[in-house]
Amino acid sequence: AHFPACFISLQMKYSLLLIMAFFGFARNGSAQVIATLTAPATHNTMDIPVSINLDPVTLLPDSALVLQEVTGNRRTPVAFQIIPGEHRFLWWSIKSDGNTGKQRVYELVKGKAPAPGEAAVQLTDHDGALLITNAGKKVLQYNYKTVYPPPGVDTVFKRSGFIHPLWSPAGNVLTRINAPDHYHHFGIWNPWTDVLFRGKIVDFWNLVKKEGTVRFVRFLSREQGPVFSGFTALQDHVVLNDPAGEQVGL
Repeated sequence: AHFPACFISLQMKYSLLLIMAFFGFARNGSAQVIATLTAPATHNTMDIPVSINLDPVTLLPDSALVLQEVTGNRRTPVAFQIIPGEHRFLWWSIKSDGNTGKQRVYELVKGKAPAPGEAAVQLTDHDGALLITNAGKKVLQYNYKTVYPPPGVDTVFKRSGFIHPLWSPAGNVLTRINAPDHYHHFGIWNPWTDVLFRGKIVDFWNLVKKEGTVRFVRFLSREQGPVFSGFTALQDHVVLNDPAGEQVGL
């Protein structure tokens, strides 16, 4: 997930309310305006990430697009990211307006895209894990390398593909792994407990049963930019006790 649930909700709200007016001409010799994007007045006291689908707006390459906020006769460049995929999405943040509740207006224009600024949220490979930091502060660590339980504990309690540690804004660790009474717990993780596979129920959660486990496979995407950073990982739910040997159940 790239954003907390509250950010996702706000992004959807603004995406639905953005009004686009299209232009195909240059004004007074200035850059050609491709679209005007208007966000309704609100009292936002935090930056709000928003996005639009660029497919119906323009086919110009990323390097030929500039986003700017319009305030009276002033136009201020706005940092943005364009994420490719099934559709090409333009992302930017509506900065806090200091609770003034004013309508926000943006122009997408044809021009030379500015060099992207340094990402505040950084993704760094760190000894078999992907460490995420925000303005230098640790946020979370996604472990893609297999982590083994303490010495003397059955190695069936090993896992990859989980989040630990998760840090609070104050720097306190909020997660734990391999508690003595719950060796199968790994920070923030996602195993299914009751999966029907070839006519048999498989438990991927309770590793002590030796029925199944979850393994990191590969990263499907890793995004880092001036608006947001994040990743998507593929994980296999592996059946351990199938007569034909290990099988990928999910």
